[in-house]
Amino acid sequence: MIFPLGHYVGRHQVRVGWDRHDLTEDEFGTWLLVHAYPSSAEIFDAAARAGVTERVETLMTRGLLTETDGDFTARHRLRPLLVGLGNSVEAPDRHAIGVPGLPPVAYLDPAAYELWQWGHLAPTLHHATEIDGDVLDRVRALVSTGCAYLDVVLK
Repeated sequence: MIFPLGHYVGRHQVRVGWDRHDLTEDEFGTWLLVHAYPSSAEIFDAAARAGVTERVETLMTRGLLTETDGDFTARHRLRPLLVGLGNSVEAPDRHAIGVPGLPPVAYLDPAAYELWQWGHLAPTLHHATEIDGDVLDRVRALVSTGCAYLDVVLK
């Protein structure tokens, strides 16, 4: 899996750790594109269709995209965005995330909600959750909906 790193701070700037990265309009579009696809194959397929495969590789080299590996969870942290909006009578086991007064951005299952709500308190993603096959899928869902972003572990 390939994940986008960092938090958009405006004017085509992304903060990763303490560093701000200026992106061209095309690089920024490619960074956004990666948020939308769940697998590396789909990302490279979409990038090839858009003619931006080399930009994916450039953003990986610059540290704005990362591929999962054996120590991925030890090198990254999950940072929550948006606000918890609670659950409803219709779906008591789903937790809404979004902006008050607007429709929810996502409805999370209890495991994803716990990761979103408390994961930022842990020093690494590895510490934030018991590692299982679903953790990366939950992280992907949180990042792709804008409920959270991945950051590097600061030393």
